[in-house]
Amino acid sequence: MLRRIHVRNFKGIKEGDISDLGSVNVFIGRNNSGKSSILDALCFSRCAFDYRILGELLPQFLLRRRAAERSVYVLKNFWHGYNTRNNIIFELEYGNNERIHIETSYISDIDFNIFLSDPSKKIPNLDPSRDYFLSQTRHLNTESYSSHGSIDQFVKAYPRFGHYLSELTLVDDYLARKLESLETNIFHRILETRLDKRIVQGLNDIYGVGAEGIVYIPVSPATKAFRLAITMPEQALHIDELGDGTKYMTNILSLCLLLENSALLIEEIESHQHFEALRKFLLSLIKIAKEKNVQLFITTHSLEVIQALSQFSKEYDIGFFHVERSVDGKLAARQLKAVDTQLLSDLGVDLRNLDAYKRFVVVEGDEDETFLKNLFQKYNRSLEEIGYLVKAGSRDLVKQVSGALVSTEKEIIAMPDRDRDEREVLISSFASVLRSRSVNYTQEDNVLRIQKPNSMVTVLPFGMPDDDTLSKVGITQHEMEDYCLKLVEIDENLRSWAGATLDQLVSGAKKAGFENLNKSNTLLRLLSAKKGILYKDAIGHIIQNASKESVDKVTSDITKFLIK
Repeated sequence: MLRRIHVRNFKGIKEGDISDLGSVNVFIGRNNSGKSSILDALCFSRCAFDYRILGELLPQFLLRRRAAERSVYVLKNFWHGYNTRNNIIFELEYGNNERIHIETSYISDIDFNIFLSDPSKKIPNLDPSRDYFLSQTRHLNTESYSSHGSIDQFVKAYPRFGHYLSELTLVDDYLARKLESLETNIFHRILETRLDKRIVQGLNDIYGVGAEGIVYIPVSPATKAFRLAITMPEQALHIDELGDGTKYMTNILSLCLLLENSALLIEEIESHQHFEALRKFLLSLIKIAKEKNVQLFITTHSLEVIQALSQFSKEYDIGFFHVERSVDGKLAARQLKAVDTQLLSDLGVDLRNLDAYKRFVVVEGDEDETFLKNLFQKYNRSLEEIGYLVKAGSRDLVKQVSGALVSTEKEIIAMPDRDRDEREVLISSFASVLRSRSVNYTQEDNVLRIQKPNSMVTVLPFGMPDDDTLSKVGITQHEMEDYCLKLVEIDENLRSWAGATLDQLVSGAKKAGFENLNKSNTLLRLLSAKKGILYKDAIGHIIQNASKESVDKVTSDITKFLIK
């Protein structure tokens, strides 16, 4: 299994490194972020081992899949910025520190050199003056080549790695439309080994088509050509007539069934798939991949794919990589743990667009969001200016979500309710979450700085534990609502609107049989009921109708950090 790939000067990638690869690797990110170039780089590395892929010359296949209608293709399209003076370099690491260095130099628009070297020096170089054990001169339009050295040396030294690279296969929507090529290169092997039974099972389980088998039938009586067909109870349906999603699924599962101890690279696996079928398709694919020891590399723009695969991660080795590429071609791939991916996706964080998020603000629930939005409006600001708000659902989940967000390499502002905890104890509980995730950090007051990944968690708890007025009315569990009650107490306009002092609210709550009188939200809920408005509306009314001076005074611990 491939563990690491380093790419230089290839297509849109000036330089990029992806490590800690697993059995299933999912690349997410915006358009033009480099996801497809990663697949192309892996596929191009096969050139020295097997120059054909599914009946096509490999470089032509890679060029055509991006520009299918061109009549002329040129090799310089593989070079970053078309700068052919710099060699393309791939460094691949497989299994137990088995490595290969693949370097490609440009000769002309139809000719190029490939040089292979072994960083571990297990394979001797051609001679002491050359830092490679194999060189090949290849041609874009023909399979003929000249060679110095032999690929057999590598295959003999690293048989599993050699087999892996020679069988590695890429499939995309372009290939799925090349039905004659697939009939010639894939499906006869499927039928010979009776793997067609697995395809039929997949068609029926995923799409419910009622298929009975796969056969070749004559195109017409006037021709000797044959075409693949799916047999149904009442007819045989040419594969051309299947829906695009069904054809794509058939091709992907067929390729995965034919491969063994290698890799399958899949471009936009969600293409033409209905979301109900997609989950079944993905599960079938990763089951086959595990059975055949096929490493999967998948690109996607689909939230459904991300959510489904993150749910399968409890049973299967699935990793997510958010890919970004700078203007100068530097590629960064942030690894996201599958369990974190599922948690964050469930909370509405769009992991495809991490580069758009400046930072994350993590709160417990809807009322906290209402409070912060109104607070920012008070200062003619927008909450979106500071970051993307994530509602974790509870105090403990604020800690877990903050820990999960560390892998995004963004700044995180965690805003749990203080409750009964001392400030230092609460900060320490966040540090404990980081330690449980084997994250190294340094602490500066309420800021936890993480070196790798490069992130920062600032703990900014809600609540006013040092306020004498709240203490006198019995508030001992501190939360966001502390600020609202304090504003009602000190702001003349709000006192008039409330029609009651805090002491009177406490007396009213006791008479009404309210419990949890040691929490501000109990008194605030009583006040909202008295005023006949929704609880969230009461929070908004208090912030918007308090004087600026009152808000400054009460919320200074928040505003001096958030609103600068």
